[in-house]
Amino acid sequence: MTGLSLGVQPLVACLYGGKKYRRQNIIGNMGYYTAFFLGIALMLVSFAGHNIFPAWFNLSGNAAALASHGLIISSTAFVLLGVIRVAGYYYQATGKIWDSSLLIYGDAFFALPLCLFTLPHWFGLDGVLLAMPVSRLILFVFVCWLWFCKKTNNIGGER
Repeated sequence: MTGLSLGVQPLVACLYGGKKYRRQNIIGNMGYYTAFFLGIALMLVSFAGHNIFPAWFNLSGNAAALASHGLIISSTAFVLLGVIRVAGYYYQATGKIWDSSLLIYGDAFFALPLCLFTLPHWFGLDGVLLAMPVSRLILFVFVCWLWFCKKTNNIGGER
């Protein structure tokens, strides 16, 4: 997902600098759609192989069952991970450094720790496994706010 995002960033930055906003948006949207559908594909692969993958790491018995269960829960994070990464690097490429920094660092320093400290109190071990998908959901809500609600200096129809 990071590689996809880093592939979109220079194209968007070049088009933004050249004031080719429509093409910039097309590339950004292609990145968002690709990341979303790749995330769905990775989630489905994780679901399909949740009983197979633990054996690849020589896990058996309770450890394999726990890893299998954890893979099912945490694999849902794939769906939004790429979209959030693309958005972070897209905003960086278009000079919106504050928004980009909040997306890039907001997960590691806010959303994920918040989820890791709160969810286990309600869901036990499953709360630890849910921390990654829930933190991605929190950041996706922020991305949606940036897309649809935030008033920006909309030069050339950047959105």
